Amino acid sequence: KMMSTASVQVSRLRCNGQVRVAGRNEFPPVAPGGPARLSWALTAAPQGKRDLVQVGYELHLVRVDSPLADERSGTPAVTASSCCHEWKRPDCALQWHELQPPDCRKLLPGCWYRWTVAVKDSCGTEASGSSYFYVTDPQALTGVSWIGSHDIRMNELRKEFNVGETVVSAIAVISGLGYYELYINGKNVDPTRKLDPAWTEFDKRVLYATFDVKDFLVVGPNAVGVLLGNGWYSQDQYIPPSVQKPAYGPPRLLLNLTIATASGRTITVVSDESWTGRSGAITFDSVYHGEHVDARLLRPGWAQPGFTDPTSLWLRASIMNDPGGAVEPQAMPPVRVEVTTMKPISVAKVITNTWLFDFGQNFAGWIRLHVRGAPKGASIFIHFTEIAVPKQNSSIYSGVIYTDNLRAAQQTDMYITGGGKDEVFEPRFTVHGFRYVQVHNLWKTPTVDDMEGVVVHTAADEIGTFESSNALLNKIHAAVVWGQKSNLMSLPTA
Repeated sequence: KMMSTASVQVSRLRCNGQVRVAGRNEFPPVAPGGPARLSWALTAAPQGKRDLVQVGYELHLVRVDSPLADERSGTPAVTASSCCHEWKRPDCALQWHELQPPDCRKLLPGCWYRWTVAVKDSCGTEASGSSYFYVTDPQALTGVSWIGSHDIRMNELRKEFNVGETVVSAIAVISGLGYYELYINGKNVDPTRKLDPAWTEFDKRVLYATFDVKDFLVVGPNAVGVLLGNGWYSQDQYIPPSVQKPAYGPPRLLLNLTIATASGRTITVVSDESWTGRSGAITFDSVYHGEHVDARLLRPGWAQPGFTDPTSLWLRASIMNDPGGAVEPQAMPPVRVEVTTMKPISVAKVITNTWLFDFGQNFAGWIRLHVRGAPKGASIFIHFTEIAVPKQNSSIYSGVIYTDNLRAAQQTDMYITGGGKDEVFEPRFTVHGFRYVQVHNLWKTPTVDDMEGVVVHTAADEIGTFESSNALLNKIHAAVVWGQKSNLMSLPTA
């Protein structure tokens, strides 16, 4: 959040190098012992003066119960119960402040803090900006069990609980291997965050995330649901000629939801054997090979309280072995979907009942496909490729897609229709690099409006731009940027 006068702005607020985007359920983690490096930039507002220099600053630190609610309030107040600290540097040009261990030890673990910096520039102009960070609690997941199943492919888990009074704060600490999505009362707590947690060697390190979920809870019955994907944890992601590595085991969940109420009561919901789970509509998922969804197995409301499902086999979750790695907060930016989707530039029928969509450029992510009028149980196959082969002496594609560069990776999604009038298929736990999408067995001739390209990459901060009078150089730069984004999936890939 930025506050400014007409000539200067405080922007790019960072905690330990990480920028938090306003409105996102994402907060840079700070260890209880610190240190925490808080930094900012001083920029001239439009029509403002140039060559501005900071001459001093004040930093205020306030504990907040819910950063999302605090941010929405616009004018957050400091309450008597808040832990407030301030530092004044009236003669300091440094645009950063480091909280040393003695300062950090005063901060409470398992709490959010809003930090506000007020600066003065060389012209006497004042401006301020604020952001948030989270002080991690090393004990939050201590004693909490990993859960899953060795008996079925348990990738859809749920638990109901009751909240008897107004919620003051609610903190969800979660890791799901290989990937997870967290839902409370039917709502995804962070729908743009994907392929979480980041890829690690799980027998050495496992990453978790922390969410502010106060706004998702209600007084009365509540439910928490988690979807699990294989990710890099389970299945045969390692394909020849890569070195063969065994899967770590079935997917599993680790969660602690701590709720503080108005009377001072604490409600704790953890992953244990009281959860139930089933094999859901995602019948297969693999980073390399794609995802299969059977819409006939979808159960609307599965993550809402009062849900019943007499047609599925819901089993009690089992306690699973610890993956072995140290459980640590994820400090790197998560993988996210871009707000703007890609649109195909063309779609053409290449062979009987098969169409080729062309997005005009390569990118990494997946597609969102609208299926209209298909009968229940129809299987639609979706192949992704970077190259399509044209007919000889023609610009018309022959229907042959080039896949040699994929080696043994199938890079194919499958969707079995549920019989709805307008269904939407979008995978969750795979990722593709592609320009062309070949779709087989659609029941109506598609248009370019029936498909969107969803761009996915690590939400790294873009700190520079390039533009010249040479159109070719501009295109080369754009291709480099796209290449970098497409190969940032928590780790740089090839």
